[in-house]
Amino acid sequence: MPKTTLLRYCFLFATLFGICPETGLAQQQARIPFWWGGGIGYMYGVHSTDGNLRCLNDPSCPQYKDGTGHGLMIGLSADWRLSSSFGLLSRLHLTLPSATMSAENSSGSVKNQNGDIVPLLRSHSLEASLTSIRLDINGSLLLGKFRIFGGMAPELLLSPTWTSSSTIVSPSNVTFGNKLRDTTFLNDVAITDASGMIMSISAGVGYDIPLGLRTMLTPELSGTIPITPIVSTGTWKQTTIALTAHIRFGSGIIKTNETRTREFLDTVKVRDNSFVGTRFVQGNKITVRDIEETETARIVTETISRHDTIFIGNDPPKGPATRIEIYAVGGDAAGKQVQEVVVSGRYVTEAFPVIPTVFFESNTHQLPERYKRIGSPQEFSADALMPNSLVQHRDVLNIIGRRLQENPRAKLTLRGTADPTTENSDCDLAERRAESVKQYLVQSWGIDEKRIRNRTPRRRCEPENPTTSQVEEGYADNRRVEMDSEDDDVLEPLLRTRFIEVIKTEPKEIEVRIKDDNSAQITEWSAKARLAKNTLFSESKNGQPKGIRHSFTDEQIHTMSTNREAMIEIDGSLTDNNNNSDEQSIILPVRHDTTEFSIQRLSLMTFDVLKDNLNRSAKKAIKRFVEVLDEESTISVSGYTDKLGDADLNTRLAESRANAVADYIKDIKPNANIVNNIGYGSTKMPPGVGTDTLPEARFLSRTVQIEILRRIK
Repeated sequence: MPKTTLLRYCFLFATLFGICPETGLAQQQARIPFWWGGGIGYMYGVHSTDGNLRCLNDPSCPQYKDGTGHGLMIGLSADWRLSSSFGLLSRLHLTLPSATMSAENSSGSVKNQNGDIVPLLRSHSLEASLTSIRLDINGSLLLGKFRIFGGMAPELLLSPTWTSSSTIVSPSNVTFGNKLRDTTFLNDVAITDASGMIMSISAGVGYDIPLGLRTMLTPELSGTIPITPIVSTGTWKQTTIALTAHIRFGSGIIKTNETRTREFLDTVKVRDNSFVGTRFVQGNKITVRDIEETETARIVTETISRHDTIFIGNDPPKGPATRIEIYAVGGDAAGKQVQEVVVSGRYVTEAFPVIPTVFFESNTHQLPERYKRIGSPQEFSADALMPNSLVQHRDVLNIIGRRLQENPRAKLTLRGTADPTTENSDCDLAERRAESVKQYLVQSWGIDEKRIRNRTPRRRCEPENPTTSQVEEGYADNRRVEMDSEDDDVLEPLLRTRFIEVIKTEPKEIEVRIKDDNSAQITEWSAKARLAKNTLFSESKNGQPKGIRHSFTDEQIHTMSTNREAMIEIDGSLTDNNNNSDEQSIILPVRHDTTEFSIQRLSLMTFDVLKDNLNRSAKKAIKRFVEVLDEESTISVSGYTDKLGDADLNTRLAESRANAVADYIKDIKPNANIVNNIGYGSTKMPPGVGTDTLPEARFLSRTVQIEILRRIK
């Protein structure tokens, strides 16, 4: 299975939940790989033969066909968990079962008290002691606290014995040679031709009940089906079912890896008379790594320090002296000089919904320019996408193209639609739209066109769940191509693990001022700023310099948050009326600040217009999301709608959606700590959806978002 497919299975969404081997979500609990212990149990057996088992090999004795047995079990066990989903379970038990079989026969004839010849009716019983040592060797599938196991069960019989007795039922005047009507023929005698080793197939289920970090009680219900018989000369077999309870102790631990980063920057000024002006020299970065081992984690702390130097030279003999100053615009630091940009963030693991819909402009079948197109699959990487649902939707065709490429058996169904009001549900237009999507996947991604089916209807090609608002936004929602697949991998949410989500950037907007310390007559000036070799702004004008304002875009903030080497370089120059020039370059450092909390976030697939019911896919996603919820975690549930329609109705609809999700979480986890359950309606957009002008933005607004907040330990 491709790595990206494995990741998609794990957050949804399983993921996110600490149940995936080495690719699971951040902050999963440490895993203990080996458990050992012992316990007791009770077994019940069903015995069967081919009818040739006789007492004393006496032809007059009946044929024993079936019977039952029971007994205690005492044993040891070892549970080796190779991963969080698969392991090996071995159990060694001393079993103390008995077996009882009975039969009647009337093969003989005798005279009764009246001298008449009548049948001799006898009742026979066979009791066996089948003490053994049984070794179960099983593969084990782990499903949270449940397990399913199965394998082989070789069993060593320890001196098996049997006792055979008979009782005369009728006539009443007949006795055995001992003058009694009952007698024992065999008393605790070794079983003739007993097999030394019995082979069986075993299977069962178990459930782990934690008693502490390294202790658990595991009840297990198991059964065995024999392959070889108890005696080598027949088919006497014992089928058993057993209920055992073992206390096991954990040994060893697979720890989580956590990385923390600290940055220390300082700048010193040095006087140097060998040049004119100032020079900035960036120091070498020194990284020191400290490793701390706790019981459940391996914590690596990186301390990064850098010492920069500003060399101050002689004052210029004439002409301008350029000085660059940077001020904050807006925010708490408005009007204050800025020495650094601080990007505050938190670690987030999130599953972003993939909207399987492409929206079109009015009366056209051409793919809109906002959808990104590539020339070959090598140009696209899902891991490089910005963690934002709305931005990722620009690559929705590339995301689906990649998944169709990775799942060669998957098929895709397209359904084109046209708006019933502005496009009269035009089926020709709807079919051409679906064909445009198909041709892109065939030509750019090399998908076999036989795997893509165009199911656009021939009459009334409007959406099955249209937006009914009679405004341009409502019309735009209905001009689309809907994509569907029976393979869940194709439309699974896009999982991003442990990325830094920016909470605050301070300042978000800066003003760069170019000043002259020599009071010269400035005739020309220029200013340029770069971030990670990308230009933020560049201006060159005549006259006195003016302040340049720049507001950081989401893409630029994303670069600052993910690139630890990122810094803002600013160059300024001044030219006076005598054509004397001076320039200065400064560095505006970027400091990263992460909180002590991490977020796991799930945005459900969008709800239909005016609907609040949870479909099967949503319930499955929620159940996986809260499966490993711990006691310290808090949950927030937020419901949203688009801005179309009545605001009060939208608020009630959002509350109903949020309540449906919160109620379902409580059904799964009654002790879940839901601290917020809010329906925002259309008064607030979901995180990452900063506009309502695009149809995909309105679709993403019809959602409920669940957040689990955990403290980083």
